[in-house]
Amino acid sequence: MRNVVIAALLAATAGCETVVDADIETGPAQLVVTSLFTPDEPWRVVVQRTVGTQEVAAFPAVVEDATVTIRGHDGSFVALSHKGGGFYHANSPSPRFGVTYTLHAAADGFRTVEAVDRLPEPVVVMAVRVRARSDADQATRRIDIEIRDDGEVRNFYELSVLHNKQGYEVPFTLLNAELEDQIRSLDPGDLFEPELTTPYVRRALIRDDPFDGKLFTFRLETESIYGDATIYIRTVSEAYYLYRRTRLLQQDADHNPFVEPVRIQSNIRGGQGVFAGYSLDAHGALSSRRLRSMISGAYTAVGFEGRENNEPVNYLAEGGSVAITLRPDFTVVGRMRLPSSDGAPTTIALDGGFSFQGSDIRLFHSTDTVLRDMDLRFDPDSNSLSGSIGDSRHNAYIRFAR
Repeated sequence: MRNVVIAALLAATAGCETVVDADIETGPAQLVVTSLFTPDEPWRVVVQRTVGTQEVAAFPAVVEDATVTIRGHDGSFVALSHKGGGFYHANSPSPRFGVTYTLHAAADGFRTVEAVDRLPEPVVVMAVRVRARSDADQATRRIDIEIRDDGEVRNFYELSVLHNKQGYEVPFTLLNAELEDQIRSLDPGDLFEPELTTPYVRRALIRDDPFDGKLFTFRLETESIYGDATIYIRTVSEAYYLYRRTRLLQQDADHNPFVEPVRIQSNIRGGQGVFAGYSLDAHGALSSRRLRSMISGAYTAVGFEGRENNEPVNYLAEGGSVAITLRPDFTVVGRMRLPSSDGAPTTIALDGGFSFQGSDIRLFHSTDTVLRDMDLRFDPDSNSLSGSIGDSRHNAYIRFAR
């Protein structure tokens, strides 16, 4: 039996992509805390740490011995429990409107961090209209979202469009002239001739400055939908807006040699990351709850292949197995069994949690496996999950079926 199986399935520090949304630190390591919260969903907090330029460490560098609490100014209190992979969780009480929440996270060897935020009141949506651009062009959809903006507060919005059947986020353009500068700043389009294209985005982040306190209609157009779509209108806190916007700008800077590096904007005092609330208004069949219900379930690997030293490896044929269960409360239980040369299999726990954006899923568990570094995609037609990672010399592919 090949020793390469264990080496391939346990991810080495080289070639793995970190999900820590933080700048590289040259001083003492800091906690990186990520929590986006919304009503009717359990509290979830991911705790990781920064990694120095000279440090050899697995990515993401998870913190598993933290104490994480959330306290509301109304006297509510919740202590989150660690499920695995730096994923901390509590089912109740869930976030409520009108309450200011303070998050505390502490771990040995790190400065204690704190952050404060609250749920923004949901936007008043007057109407959502979806239509084909023409009889001859049924794939292109025009979407009008009419809202009433609250002039008493500064509001921030995030718009996205989901394909009803497949669940993935559909790229779109925002046609409002008043918002052109805001949207172009999220995706400047062609590097050398930006004026030739209108930027496509998967999530549009918008300040209400041009329409504060008014009735306003967002005008969207997408060319990627046959059939129905679900429109997500999120009212987000300022901390959410600043964090998401600088993340998008940093991603663009990573691929543009002419752009200065962008620092992720954080509201975590003493550390990095984000603690921010949002309210979701979904128009269409694919609510967040329904999408989570579709994704949840027990999965078994039916294909697991890779390449080591230019040789293909079929991990299941070598005697390996992988099984995971995604629960509706965002927790995960699972096991990976790896064969070894002495015949005694190694069992690795995959317990932890998951996050999803559209139908894209990310796993959090303690052992640094290739699964933790993959973006998995849920396919509702086959009730399957699949993902891949790596390059032509060192890669892995997995497919789960229910």
